[in-house]
Amino acid sequence: RALHPRTVIHPVLSQAEMVDILSQSKVFLFPSLYEGFGMAVTEAMACGCAVVVTPTGFGASIKNAAEGVVCDFRDVAAMTTAATRLLRDDVGRLRLAAKGRGRVSCLAWSEQVRKLESVYRRWLVV
Repeated sequence: RALHPRTVIHPVLSQAEMVDILSQSKVFLFPSLYEGFGMAVTEAMACGCAVVVTPTGFGASIKNAAEGVVCDFRDVAAMTTAATRLLRDDVGRLRLAAKGRGRVSCLAWSEQVRKLESVYRRWLVV
């Protein structure tokens, strides 16, 4: 209930609008039952949000309490507690957000294309 008045649902946003909103946000809550990868989570982390996620998609690879908070799929109480704690603890939230940002810093498209190209080049010499 304490989070409800501060919850905002945005319509479709441009990339610039999304970056602006995420950069101003403190916590990104993403309770998903299924995600193929979870680009929304990585984008939020790249913009400096502390994330509260479920263990699916990219969220399954996040180190709990080190890069974000990972909660069981239907544990609403844990998600609420985590989000509330992060909103109240500026130092802890900023530390978690910085670790999260570091975790996703290597996920730039240019780096991923370079890695994929490297794999293809190795296949060519086989």
